[in-house]
Amino acid sequence: MRNNEHLQRLRRVEKSPKLGAAVKVTNKDYRKVKIKPNSVVYCDIPYVTNPRHYGIEFDFNEFYAWARDADFPVYFSGYDLLGYYRFDLVWEKFVPVKINTKLNGNKALYRTEKLFWNGRGV
Repeated sequence: MRNNEHLQRLRRVEKSPKLGAAVKVTNKDYRKVKIKPNSVVYCDIPYVTNPRHYGIEFDFNEFYAWARDADFPVYFSGYDLLGYYRFDLVWEKFVPVKINTKLNGNKALYRTEKLFWNGRGV
C-alpha cells in the first residue's frame, strides 16, 4: 500500500500545471527506462537499512555503477552509501524515522536523510 501511495504523490507532481510536461514519473526498473537527452533523473531507491522495502532484492553496487557511469545527472536519496562509490552530497536533513519495535519502545529514531548526485550536468 505504501508504494502505491508514494506513486500517487509522484503522479500529482507529474501533472502539476507549473511543471507541465517537464516531469515524467515511472515505476520501472532503472535499467529499463529510456532516458531522453537533456534529462535530469531522480531515482527513489530502497535505503541501505531496508533493501527489500518493496519486496525486491536491490543491488546497490550495480545501481551505483550505473549512476556513476550515466552521462546525465542522476540524483538519489538515502542515509549513507555502501562500498567505495563516491557521489556529491547536495542536501541533508536530520529527520525522525519511526521504527516500531519492542526493543525501542516504539520511539522515533533520528537519521540524516541525504540527497546524492553523480556530478553530471549543471
